[in-house]
Amino acid sequence: MSWDYAELSKSAKNAGGPSSFVVMLLGIGLTAGVALGSTFVLAVQKMMKYKEEAAADTVESSNDKKEIEE
Repeated sequence: MSWDYAELSKSAKNAGGPSSFVVMLLGIGLTAGVALGSTFVLAVQKMMKYKEEAAADTVESSNDKKEIEE
């Protein structure tokens, strides 16, 4: 991968200098990481809820079969 150092330099200058540019990039990365992490946690919670509901439905259908047999 090649780097466009002129473009990086221009971006750093617009951000207020190299240090500010790095801090800005870290902030963007942190924000993206938080968003991605939150999405992952929500997905896992939904998956767990789905599995719990599926297990409850299985138990209910099993109980219904027992009542029919009796």
